Amino acid sequence: MADQFCWTARCKVAIDPQVAGLALKRMAKRGELTAAAVVDAARPDDAPLHEAFEWDDAVAAEKHRAEQARLILRSIRIVGAEDQEPERVYWHVATETVDAYVTTARVRAEDELRAALLAECGRTLLSARKKYAELTEMAEVWTVIDQLPLTTV
Repeated sequence: MADQFCWTARCKVAIDPQVAGLALKRMAKRGELTAAAVVDAARPDDAPLHEAFEWDDAVAAEKHRAEQARLILRSIRIVGAEDQEPERVYWHVATETVDAYVTTARVRAEDELRAALLAECGRTLLSARKKYAELTEMAEVWTVIDQLPLTTV
């Protein structure tokens, strides 16, 4: 049976997953896959993966800067007392009324934001459990995750 490929639920790649999967499979047969190798292989206009990338350098640069901004927002911490771990300052929260990075204090204070963050935490835990399911060394962790009352909506 031939391999069937699909994108994950949240993936926003603009090409057929079967086309992408087969192209990556061919590349992998020739050597180890790296992000740089995939980009290089996608450069020709007729490459199977070409349409998955933004080739307008001005647009791509702006998207890269936005990703750098997200990295900054995810990574900044505030240092408290010496005996405390530095605390995350901003969390990305998406609700019907908010889709932005908000302060930890605001997440703690607003039930809607806290519920959204807890739902995202649940999705992340379930995703990790699914991604690493074959690692039998993690069986105890998977059991605990399975017993949690996770809300993923």
